[in-house]
Amino acid sequence: MRTLVVNCYREKTEEKIKGYLAQVERFSDAYEVPWGVLEPAYDTETYSAVIISGSQWLLSVEEPAGPLAEFVRGLRLPTLGICFGHQLFARVHGGQVLSGELIERDETVVISEPGPLFHDMVPEVDFRESHREYVVADSVERAGWHVTARSASCPVEAMHHPTRPLYGVQFHPERSGVNGDKLFENFYNHVVFPIVKGTYQHPHGRSYR
Repeated sequence: MRTLVVNCYREKTEEKIKGYLAQVERFSDAYEVPWGVLEPAYDTETYSAVIISGSQWLLSVEEPAGPLAEFVRGLRLPTLGICFGHQLFARVHGGQVLSGELIERDETVVISEPGPLFHDMVPEVDFRESHREYVVADSVERAGWHVTARSASCPVEAMHHPTRPLYGVQFHPERSGVNGDKLFENFYNHVVFPIVKGTYQHPHGRSYR
């Protein structure tokens, strides 16, 4: 099995992506690509999952690149968007991303809907935060996304698409120790592998398309 790991970083790209690759390689072969090579016609046939990384990119200031936005908008594979990847999901599906204070700390994330990502986790879990921007809850809910976790500093810590296996988290599970390990384990064991086997059940019983 192969996972496409999209490296969206603009600085220290090799250093920043290491944690993502290490997590993915626990479950799958990892194939890293820079964001600039992606376009709607990019061939994803040989992949079972996608991870979209964080970035220094500020979406409240700069529009996402058109080909990247179209690639993300068209995703049907199981995908986990992390920090910038989470915000990118929001933007390309009609949500709003705003700038706020710089947050560099562990934060208690309150889970409102366990679902696949938070399977077998307690309702309040500490994860590592490293971001300045955040997704506006009302805007993604109007677009149909389900907000599944929040924190004192961020109204949308996690969300998922209403029909596709697309999941976004504002925090950085690749830097969150055992809690991050568990989240990656859940993504593969309760989203990716069931889709590969044809047994995936969407959190809201919707059809997968």
